[in-house]
Amino acid sequence: MKNQGKLLLFSRGNDVLELGSDLQKLGFNNVDTNWGSPQNTYSGYHFELARGFIDSPLPKFDLANIDGGHVFHLDAPATCILKELCKPGGYMIFDDWFWSLEKSPTQNPDILPKTAKEYDDLQNSAYHMQMVCKAFMDTDSRYDFIELAGGSVVYRRMSE
Repeated sequence: MKNQGKLLLFSRGNDVLELGSDLQKLGFNNVDTNWGSPQNTYSGYHFELARGFIDSPLPKFDLANIDGGHVFHLDAPATCILKELCKPGGYMIFDDWFWSLEKSPTQNPDILPKTAKEYDDLQNSAYHMQMVCKAFMDTDSRYDFIELAGGSVVYRRMSE
């Protein structure tokens, strides 16, 4: 971005601050690190996005990269909000198209038994980002599917 525009980071507070610091050391002075969420179980970027959307301090954006929790209950509400903040002609990129809990090296129920308690078999095997996109992006006539490349999918908001 070459210090043009603004880069807003949404994630757990400590991750936002760490990445913001790393970017600042690389010379970026356009990074907003005010959107980090607490470490509580049900806190997260989806809630911070909703808060910012409702209170209207969030600007419209040209590009959003959704590399979130990779589970439907986190990324579905985030997607719904981001769709409304995306400028006509803007892009939304969704990462980890082929990710599932059972394929995850850290969340796999065989490795992390609590996953089997928190999610059922269908949720463990599902590609959550595909579900989010099929439910919220593919059904929205304002958005065009652009491409699937390297495990990420790109959508563009059509001009109004």
